Amino acid sequence: MAGVVSPAARPQGAIWLEDLASGRRRLLAHVAPPAEADLGRWRFSPATVAWGNARLRAIRDTDLLLIDEIGPLELHDHAGLLAALTALRVAGYRLAVVTVRPALAAPLAEALRARHPMLLRLTSHNRDALPETLLEGKLVA
Repeated sequence: MAGVVSPAARPQGAIWLEDLASGRRRLLAHVAPPAEADLGRWRFSPATVAWGNARLRAIRDTDLLLIDEIGPLELHDHAGLLAALTALRVAGYRLAVVTVRPALAAPLAEALRARHPMLLRLTSHNRDALPETLLEGKLVA
């Protein structure tokens, strides 16, 4: 497995970036005053963004590629973890799972159209069956 996840730490007001291949984790963003925020209320660490992009660029072949999440920085601002989009386009993988906000699903699908992505809206009704759905390839939009 390869990729990155970005869990939020509450109530500390932080977002971490974890490299799934190594298990290493770095502070990605913290709550900042409006004048210092990069996106919404978040101030991103340029060093962690660079580290995350380097880790994503190093991905070649993997059974599972997991990216949590591709967001407005990548899709609207052409910033953030842009190497995630490249990895999804060119890396060899059996399955890729990407989290994206509903409003960004269509732009992400368009950016990855050559890989023929399947969109699945995760809900409280289908989340328990998701692992089986992914493994058996029974994806239904």
